[in-house]
Amino acid sequence: MKSVVIISVITFGLIFGGLALTSSHIAKLLSVSTARDVATPRSVGVGPGESEPQSDPEQVARTADELMALRQTLVVQERTLADAQRSLTETVAKLDTAQQRYVTANERSARKLAKMYEAMKPVKAAPILASLDMDIVLEIITRMKERQAARILAQMDASLAAHISARMSSRGDG
Repeated sequence: MKSVVIISVITFGLIFGGLALTSSHIAKLLSVSTARDVATPRSVGVGPGESEPQSDPEQVARTADELMALRQTLVVQERTLADAQRSLTETVAKLDTAQQRYVTANERSARKLAKMYEAMKPVKAAPILASLDMDIVLEIITRMKERQAARILAQMDASLAAHISARMSSRGDG
């Protein structure tokens, strides 16, 4: 159960970390482009008492070159973003597949252990289960037949059996 949470947190971190890195990269590129645009003087309009500026072919060519460079930068940024998004999508898909495999293997293992402990005498199974991690005990006990689980709980220390019962109840297993 803890591993599912850990895998989910890692997935979340990868997705949003990648988006944050890509966004900051794009923001840096845009700030450089914006700084170039601000640094390039442009005629906004004709003020009072000013004559209309004449078309300067060199200025038009420079502006066209700047626009072309900005378009190329935008195309590169869009490709970078698309590649990052595709990579994140693939990573999320791989993590989802790994998580499903883990959950399936964990379920299979818990069922197998439950059958093993059901086959044991409660007097022998109780001390072994009592020494295991609480999450593992819960995974095993919840997959056992109720009658055998009750017999094993009856052989455990009363406070431990109560704790297991309370955890099962809070999980919705009780």
